[in-house]
Amino acid sequence: MARDRFTAEDAMNLVEVEYEPLPSVVDHIKAMEEGAPVIHEEVGSNIVWSRTYRFCDPDKAFREAFKTVSIDFKINRFTIPPLEPYVILANYESTSGVLTEWCNFQGPWSYYYVAMRSLKLTKDKFRVIVPKDIGGGLVPRLECTLT
Repeated sequence: MARDRFTAEDAMNLVEVEYEPLPSVVDHIKAMEEGAPVIHEEVGSNIVWSRTYRFCDPDKAFREAFKTVSIDFKINRFTIPPLEPYVILANYESTSGVLTEWCNFQGPWSYYYVAMRSLKLTKDKFRVIVPKDIGGGLVPRLECTLT
């Protein structure tokens, strides 16, 4: 705070800032290792969300497989291509309290539950509508409305 601009500029010239370099990690695999610098301390980890999907009995399938192969893939940094950005258009009906989202997300079932929990909504107050032709997934898409 200052009486005028000139006093503020004079005071600004008296300010000295010292920066302390913080530890960093730029490799996503190393960022998940024990002892890696935590980027967002309030989260307590560099892993914000993790989910494992299990269908059937994969352990049995591996045990009974004729041959198994283990490969570690390194995938370079990913950015969304400009031809198909993610988009969400939302409409909130204040009278009913229902939030409807139209989005081009290829995994509407997982998105629905994550978004619903994040927004603290109930199933009767949240709808997700995706188009039948999203593209990029190399499989036919079905028109889907989750309510």
